[in-house]
Amino acid sequence: MDWAPQTLVRFQSAVANRLGRFPGVFAMANGLAHQGLLSPEDHQWWRSANDAANAAYHDPSTVDPSCYDPTLNPGARSWFKSDATGLLSTVQQYLALLDRYAVPWHELRTRTPGRIVYEDDVQVVAVPHTHAEHWPFDTTRTAAAGEASQPLEASVAVDTQRPGRRGSGCRRSVQRRAR
Repeated sequence: MDWAPQTLVRFQSAVANRLGRFPGVFAMANGLAHQGLLSPEDHQWWRSANDAANAAYHDPSTVDPSCYDPTLNPGARSWFKSDATGLLSTVQQYLALLDRYAVPWHELRTRTPGRIVYEDDVQVVAVPHTHAEHWPFDTTRTAAAGEASQPLEASVAVDTQRPGRRGSGCRRSVQRRAR
């Protein structure tokens, strides 16, 4: 696909599910509803909001049934385009619902979500970078004269609570260090 990098945003569970995946905001809200955990008022809001979102936006799996295929596109996940202000406004209401029920979530932002398998005006579906061939750096550091080469590893620092944000927005930074 012809895709120009832009900032993408994803809201996902702070905790992996039993399959080791991190469900997105809509899946978490749907889970609350399907488990019967929403108050009658919140259930009515959820049903109405889902109906409005389904009418306004494409479900990628109905446009391209293979986009979430676990064999063809393992781990594929949806990302919202940062300029999809209408959809992101709706998402804020879903995040408020998750907060009311103490469902922890993270906000992720990237310009490189992985291999794009679906795109429309407001979202992309991408298979994340997970394999060694996606690692852009040489894994050995060139040693100074007389020193042995040492492998490098990535360390990830996660700030799980961004001041002024609801939920547990996530900011990640990657640092390289010698072992």
